[in-house]
Amino acid sequence: MRRVKRDVNPDISDNTLMSEISKGNKEAFAQLVQRHTRYAYTIAHRIVNVTEDAEEIVQDCFLKVARNPEKFGGDSKFSTWFYRVVSNASLSHIRKKKLPQESIGGEHHNIGTSASQLSLLSQEDQQRMIGLAMRCLKPEEKQLVTLYYLDELSQDEMMEVTQLDKGTIKVKLFRARKKLGEELSKLTNPQEMLM
Repeated sequence: MRRVKRDVNPDISDNTLMSEISKGNKEAFAQLVQRHTRYAYTIAHRIVNVTEDAEEIVQDCFLKVARNPEKFGGDSKFSTWFYRVVSNASLSHIRKKKLPQESIGGEHHNIGTSASQLSLLSQEDQQRMIGLAMRCLKPEEKQLVTLYYLDELSQDEMMEVTQLDKGTIKVKLFRARKKLGEELSKLTNPQEMLM
């Protein structure tokens, strides 16, 4: 992914930029892209797991914003609205391609063991293991784990992004966390996979 410059003028709100974009201001659009590309890419990549696809999804979403700025009603924060657009586009991409979910194999394992074993690894190895384990999750599960743990959104913000109610988010997040723990356990205890 191409490096994006820092925000040129952080004092201008996203809503003001959107107003300017609706008037045809290309500089406002460029600033909005600079401001949100990295995070949007992270969301898309966590869901689709393919760099080129994630970049294409983010580019398409920004083009939708440029072509139809009126779609943003201004009722919520632009970032919340835009990340919902990116999440939905990523999930649609997965459905269209019907990408297979990967399983690391084996039976269910003790989640606590995987966490303690994971803590023994370097931070780089931990991130690699978590990335591998995330591949076993369904796209919606990846989205929830990413929004909650990596993006540190509150459950109310997650409700806005995903359009799910709080109870559904809690249940799906619990199941995703459990599945992720099981996959991490398989990765950190490879001898158990041979049994």
